[in-house]
Amino acid sequence: MGLKRPDCQECQRLWQEYSDAVFDYVRLDGQLKMALLRDEEDAVEELRKSAAVAVARRDSAQARFREHETTHPVRAATA
Repeated sequence: MGLKRPDCQECQRLWQEYSDAVFDYVRLDGQLKMALLRDEEDAVEELRKSAAVAVARRDSAQARFREHETTHPVRAATA
């Protein structure tokens, strides 16, 4: 997966949305791992909830990006 049509504004917007969602998930996952190592029970519970929301946001953004990609015709390979 990647930005195959850099000339498409909607592709750029959706890719940025997906990228932001991945970044947020990775950040929260790191915080969750640190809270687990520190045995911070309250923080762990909140971070698990936030990470679950981040996963849903990431997956949704990825699906929207992939769905939009199907609106572009496939370019023939050049030899």
